[in-house]
Amino acid sequence: MTPPALPVKKGSPKLRSSGNAFDYYVPLNLGVKPNPPVPTGGAKTVKAYKFIKAHFKKVRRSPFGPKSVLPARKVVRDIEVIRAALECGYGKRVDWTAMLVLSRLDAQDLTNYLIARLQMLLACIRVDGQNARALRTFYKKMESSEKAAISFLAGSIGAFLTARIWLKGAGERMDAFLHVGIYTKAVVGGSNHVGYFSTASKWPDYLARTVSGQWHVFESKGGAKRSRWQRLAEGLLQLQGTPHIGWAGQPPVAVTSVVCVHTSVDAGQPMQVTVVDPPPDQGQPMHLPPLELLASVATLMKYLETLQQFRALTDTVVDVALDGPGFWVQRDSRQFPGVKVGVPRRFFELEDDTRDRLGMFIAARDALEPSGSPSSRRQTDAAFGKAMDTLLGVDARRLRDSPQRIAIDGLLPLRQNRKEFLVKTSQMLELDRLAEGVHGLLVEASITTLDDDGKDIRTTGGLRLMAAPPKDDVDSAAQVVERPRA
Repeated sequence: MTPPALPVKKGSPKLRSSGNAFDYYVPLNLGVKPNPPVPTGGAKTVKAYKFIKAHFKKVRRSPFGPKSVLPARKVVRDIEVIRAALECGYGKRVDWTAMLVLSRLDAQDLTNYLIARLQMLLACIRVDGQNARALRTFYKKMESSEKAAISFLAGSIGAFLTARIWLKGAGERMDAFLHVGIYTKAVVGGSNHVGYFSTASKWPDYLARTVSGQWHVFESKGGAKRSRWQRLAEGLLQLQGTPHIGWAGQPPVAVTSVVCVHTSVDAGQPMQVTVVDPPPDQGQPMHLPPLELLASVATLMKYLETLQQFRALTDTVVDVALDGPGFWVQRDSRQFPGVKVGVPRRFFELEDDTRDRLGMFIAARDALEPSGSPSSRRQTDAAFGKAMDTLLGVDARRLRDSPQRIAIDGLLPLRQNRKEFLVKTSQMLELDRLAEGVHGLLVEASITTLDDDGKDIRTTGGLRLMAAPPKDDVDSAAQVVERPRA
C-alpha cells in the first residue's frame, strides 16, 4: 500500500525553477497576423503593451511542426553564451569589404575586438541563486554608450539562444545561422535591401536555415525590461512584408516564421527573454523581389569568420603552420579559462585560395552600380575596372593580371543583369568548389562530435567549443550562490 503524501507545511519555501525566463507570444488567432501597431509614417496611436496584450497570447508550445513544449526557463552554460556571441557577428553596420577579406591581419584585428567586447559583457554578468544570468549592480552606473553596446550584444545572444530553442521545439535542426554581415554579400538580384511594410528599408538581423530547407527570420532587441513592449512593437513593424528567401538556383520559399526577440538588461536583475512570433505574410509581397542568396558565398564568409574566431580565442599567430595528425586542431582559450577551442585542421589549407577568390567576387559585386539605376547604364568598363582596383586596395596590382581577374573583365557585358553577372562570376571563380570542400569538412565535423547543448558544442561555421570537466563534483546546496564568469 502506498503511504499517503505528507502535507506541505504552510510557509514552506516553494521550489523555484532554474535558469533565465523565456516567454513566448503568438497571435490570439493562430495564422492570423495582426496589423502593425504603428501606422506607416504616422505617429504612435496604440500603446505597445496594450497592442501585444490585445492581439497576442502567451504559449508554451511551438506554433508549428510537432508543436513541442518550449522551455519556460533555461540554464545557459558559459560555452553557449560564447557560441551565441560568435554566431551573431558584429552588427548591422559591418561591411565585409574585399580588402577586409583579403587582409588576414585587418580581419583578425576586428575579430579580436569582438572577443574583447564579449569579455566586457561577461564582466557585467553574474550567475544568481537560481542559476540565471543577471546583471551586476554596478551596471546602472555605466556610461550610456557602454550600456547601448552591452544591450545590443545581449539582445543578439538572446536571439540566437531563442533560435535554437524555437527550431528544436518545431522538430527542426539548424543548418545555417547567417548574420547581416555575411548574407548581405551573398545577395544576388537587383535589390540591395529588403523592404518592409515600414517606410524604411533594412536588413533582417539574422536568417536561419534548417536541415529540411526551412527559412526563419529573427530580429533582435535588447534593453531595459520596462521598454520591452515598445521595442518588440518596433520589431513587429520591421518584420512586416518579409520576402520569400532561397539559395540562388532554387525556388525561393515563404519563410516559416518571423520572430522578434527582446532580452532584458537591468542592473541587479536576471536577464529575461521575450519572444513574439507574428505569422509570416501569406504569399510573396507583390512589391518585393525574393531574397536570393549564393550559398557558396555565405558558406565561405562563415568559414573565414570561423578561422578568425579560432585565432582570436587561442592567440594563434595568423601565419603559423598547424600541420599535424588528427582531424581537429584544438587549443586552450586564453580569454576563457576552462574552454578548449577547435577547428578542422584542413580548414587552414583552403584559406589563401578562398581569400583571393572571394575577395575578387566581393570587389566585383561592390563595383557594380545598383541594378536599374541610371548610373548602372552609364558605367563604362574602365570605370568598373577602376572601382574594382580601389576596392581591392593593396592587392589590386597583385591580382590585376591573374586569370580570374581577366575572366571577370570578360563577363562585363553581362553586368546589366546583376543576378546573371554575379552567378557567372561566382562560377568562374570556382566558389562552389571551395564551398563544397568546406561543407565536406563540416559534415565530417558533425560526425565526430555530438552537438547536444552539453559540454562539447559547435557553431554552424564549424568552430568547436569544449568545456573542461569540473574538478570536484560539489553538491548543489554547497555551491556559492554568486559566481563570476570568465
